Amino acid sequence: GYLAGGVKVTSTVQLVKGANTFQAGWEAAKQRLKQSPLGTAIPDSIEIRSVKGTIQKIDGNKLTVKINPTEPLADPNLDIRTITVDANTKISLVVPKDQNQLQKEMQDFQNKMKQPPEPTDSAKVSAPILPPTPFSKKDIKLSELKENQQISVIANANIKNEKEFTAVQIDAQEILTAATPPAPLPEAVIQD
Repeated sequence: GYLAGGVKVTSTVQLVKGANTFQAGWEAAKQRLKQSPLGTAIPDSIEIRSVKGTIQKIDGNKLTVKINPTEPLADPNLDIRTITVDANTKISLVVPKDQNQLQKEMQDFQNKMKQPPEPTDSAKVSAPILPPTPFSKKDIKLSELKENQQISVIANANIKNEKEFTAVQIDAQEILTAATPPAPLPEAVIQD
């Protein structure tokens, strides 16, 4: 190794961690963030089992996805993930519900909320009544996914630091295309 500008460099041209290196400063900043209220909201021990992002490339059963970072100081090398789709991966397209259907579901929900709760025995636990969602899911095939499509991916394991993993569930958003502008109206024929 040798010394260049006060920084020790190895023969393979790698910076050595030390008090005055970028890496040391980065690690110190991460430690300081962890001590702040923001940093305590994301403990190191938390498992990440889902990511959201945009499909950049589809190659057979592998998707290259640029993800939204899982935490503020996440490793930028993990912003691009390779996601494997296998026979057990469920793929859905999330589509907006018809407004009339959604209004009907909302009315049914409000009616249920007005009703007094039914008495239950102590061994039976009633499920909470949830409001309707504005979207529905439609099962699709891998071949129906497209580049530049937004997706949410769920895995069975902690994928916080995994560059490549197998998806259990993929929810894709519809790709909305800009409406084609209407054809220009024909010019009026002016007669004298």
